Amino acid sequence: MVEFKSHITKIVDFPVQEGSPTRVFECEFPSSVSMPYISGQFAMIAHPDVKLLANPNALKWASFSISSSPEQKGFLEFCVGDGSPTGVSRKLMTLKQGEEILIRGAFGKFLLDENAPEYVFLATGTGIAPLISMIRTLLSKNKTAPITLYFGFRYPFQFMYAEEILALQKSHPNFKCIVIASRPDSSWAHAKGHIQDVLKDFSSPQIGQTKVYICGKPEIAEELVKFCVDVVKFSPENVIIEKW
Repeated sequence: MVEFKSHITKIVDFPVQEGSPTRVFECEFPSSVSMPYISGQFAMIAHPDVKLLANPNALKWASFSISSSPEQKGFLEFCVGDGSPTGVSRKLMTLKQGEEILIRGAFGKFLLDENAPEYVFLATGTGIAPLISMIRTLLSKNKTAPITLYFGFRYPFQFMYAEEILALQKSHPNFKCIVIASRPDSSWAHAKGHIQDVLKDFSSPQIGQTKVYICGKPEIAEELVKFCVDVVKFSPENVIIEKW
């Protein structure tokens, strides 16, 4: 395990009308630090101001999926929600560019298989984090397998990575993104409702070999697993889940 200090170098916030806001931020990943990771893994993050309630002298560490790809050098990227008032997430939402955090990693068994014949990614909210890492890795390596991302959220302005995702669709014909807002406004030109509403129409001659990666809140992720197996008929052994 590796532990190192890092400074935040970039922040993009996504405020919401209700519920928890989200934040995408980058931090330094010096070349002198040896922390190899695979798309899908997570790191632990701590801040000196956040301590364990049961032991005020000990730092509180929290896990966050790495949203950057190992192919992207010099920085790590994370996507976080607001979290509890005494948690690390809440502190990360208040930090400014240049402030310091502690990082440990990498951990986790939610790992990208780079040799699948087809991919389907299902993300809700900040569950996009490990999946955008996987997509970045596949496309940066010019993998030609069909890749479909279903990305669900409440409001249109929660469409994180919108500019990048739309650009990737243009530059990579094998990549398609379907975004779904459950509370769209009148200008929303994409799908409405929930992921299941559009995923039910998925079909592929390779459906038995398609790798399905799901990330989101536990109850939503579990519902999607059941839907994938029972309704869409993906092979259960190819449906892989990460809950946060």
